[in-house]
Amino acid sequence: MLTAGFWRAHVRFVRGLGSLTPREGLYFSESPTAGPASLGLWRPKVIVPSDFPRRYTPAEQLLIIQHEQVHAERGDAVVNLLQVCLQCVFWFNPLIHWAAVRFRVDQELACDAAVLRGNPGRRRAYSQALLKSHTLSTETPPTVACLWRFNHPIKERIMSLQQVPPGRLRRLAGRLAVASLVLAGGSASLLARAENVPTASAVLYEVAMDLSTAGAKAAPRVHVREGTPFAVSSERNGVKWRLEFTVSKAGTADGVAMTGKIDIDSTTIARPSLEGRLGEPLRLKVEDEGRNLDLAMVVREVTARPAQP
Repeated sequence: MLTAGFWRAHVRFVRGLGSLTPREGLYFSESPTAGPASLGLWRPKVIVPSDFPRRYTPAEQLLIIQHEQVHAERGDAVVNLLQVCLQCVFWFNPLIHWAAVRFRVDQELACDAAVLRGNPGRRRAYSQALLKSHTLSTETPPTVACLWRFNHPIKERIMSLQQVPPGRLRRLAGRLAVASLVLAGGSASLLARAENVPTASAVLYEVAMDLSTAGAKAAPRVHVREGTPFAVSSERNGVKWRLEFTVSKAGTADGVAMTGKIDIDSTTIARPSLEGRLGEPLRLKVEDEGRNLDLAMVVREVTARPAQP
């Protein structure tokens, strides 16, 4: 039904043009209300109404012709045919019909912008041409042709003409920003997937730390899987401490081991190895040329170990 409706509407539109008269690269329709338009899939024709030279000034005529030529160069009629096919295939989805209307509006706005990039001082003439075209009958059938007044909101088109197009640097910055967001989103997605991969043999631990350096205290908490290193850092009076540890099982069922290294200003001064039980403090004290560090760590298992077969 929808396919037949599109076909009848297109045939009715073509018949409404009457006999086309070629003149100076344009095709004049018999009707003063038919056109401007770009019609044809492989060799598009620029069709103008019969009173085209009288209704529009020479400057307006030039802008209208350039607009339709942009449609032809971009192959918009072919894309419009694809849009109609999608509407026929997914006729049951209201979003496809809403998207089709927005697509045609955006298509016209893109052509408007392309014409004005080459004619930056003719915005007023372009607006006048739009107004003159929209004073014609707006009863336009759905067709694959690129019509100058295909149900396009005249207010939106004229307001878009008042906007200053972005310069090359601004467009480049926009592309870089979009690319950065895409890459960041992709990386975050990959990291999230990596963290959510189940590992049967790895146990998740919570490490609660009480850290004191040069009178400053901190109590960081981290969640870490067995065998995965983690690190914390502290800076006081220009001295930077960095502690890196790995949690693993040790001995009994509730045994735990902590191995790692301690750096001061990027220099490793100790490689401690501690063993104890889950829930009990593991204590460590480091002194290096008057620089002291006191550390107590309590390790608890967050997720239960997999059941033994």
